[in-house]
Amino acid sequence: MTKKTSQNNLLIFLTFLLLVVNYKFFYLFPIGSFGARTNELLFSTLSILSFIIIFNKIRGYNYLFSNFIIILFLFFLIEVFYTIFKYPEPPMDAVKELIPYLSLLSYLTFSSLAQLDLKRFLKIIIVLGTIIAFICILELFLHTHNFELFKIYGFNYGLTSDQLNDQTYLIRNGRSRLIGSDLIDFTGVISIGCLFNKEKYLSKKLLSLNIILVLFYEYYISQTRSTFMCLIFIAIVLVIIKYGKRLNTGITIGTLIITVPIVVTFAIRKIFTIQNNGTEYSTYHRIDEINYYLSIFKEKPIFGNGFLKDKPLYMEDYILIHGDNIYAGNAYSDVGLVGSIAKYGIFGLLLLIMLVIKEFIIIKRNKSLLLIALFIMTLLSMIDLSFLDAERLPSLCIYMAIFDGIAKSKKGV
Repeated sequence: MTKKTSQNNLLIFLTFLLLVVNYKFFYLFPIGSFGARTNELLFSTLSILSFIIIFNKIRGYNYLFSNFIIILFLFFLIEVFYTIFKYPEPPMDAVKELIPYLSLLSYLTFSSLAQLDLKRFLKIIIVLGTIIAFICILELFLHTHNFELFKIYGFNYGLTSDQLNDQTYLIRNGRSRLIGSDLIDFTGVISIGCLFNKEKYLSKKLLSLNIILVLFYEYYISQTRSTFMCLIFIAIVLVIIKYGKRLNTGITIGTLIITVPIVVTFAIRKIFTIQNNGTEYSTYHRIDEINYYLSIFKEKPIFGNGFLKDKPLYMEDYILIHGDNIYAGNAYSDVGLVGSIAKYGIFGLLLLIMLVIKEFIIIKRNKSLLLIALFIMTLLSMIDLSFLDAERLPSLCIYMAIFDGIAKSKKGV
């Protein structure tokens, strides 16, 4: 076995293991008593170990986002010290909040494999994403027939007795709702980008299957309409970019007539429809969240709220994060960029701008529809599902790794 083959196998194994942990071991058993937080700890721990294992074994790779990662870590450390000195909360709580952000170290493993074997890297991502989307669809189907096979935190375990008694906790739009890993959402973006990209990394059958399952998952299982709209919008943009010159006016207008009303309809429903079923936060709540977090940003423009844990000991600190609405608590991740600046201050905005600029520069040098798809999703994530949220950092690392892989291969549209 050659040194390159051995290195390739090691990177494949570590990448696969990281993704399996991210997907909570395919939901085959409960992950600890803290659910998502336990999994973040496992992923961060494995990220550190994989970083240590391969750090001295990699040569000849170009990590384009390494400076961005270093700046992120330095900023997060500053936020930890700011939080310790600013609030009366236990100092270790701020330190513990830093742990999920150590998942950024997975970037080294993901990027190394993407640069060494981009097709293999993408295949692992899409195949596992497809399997997990199918598992979520299957579990919801089984759940509606009073049977459970998989263990998904917040859906069939990890709830308090009060939440279990309150059936609306698991319902949206009158239907049961199940939310899996955030990475499911982003594999759909990758598949759409691969489908339209000139360089064919994966088979159309696999990509199409992933896209269909992810769209069904978004619309019917997790009922995350914003992500569903993002995927449709990205597909429309790539169609226009790739086929715009070939399409005659009639076909272009026809496509817009069919697709634009669909996207607009979902947007209108998300913005103006109030679904008072006890579980879905209305747009009025989103507006309240935006106004609230903007007021937090005005009060603390430099560092924001900092690294307060989700449920601080002191009520005044809890209100800083979730507000004082007893019926619907605020959440940073609900409002994208606005939530980020409320938590991280002006530096949160600067970091996101830095990320966008870096991606744009790479795209200019390596024109690729796959990279354009990822770039569009980065922009859309500022509206909802910010990449700076701890739970989405593994997805961010995968996106950055794909940028590295394509840049190294120097294959364009």
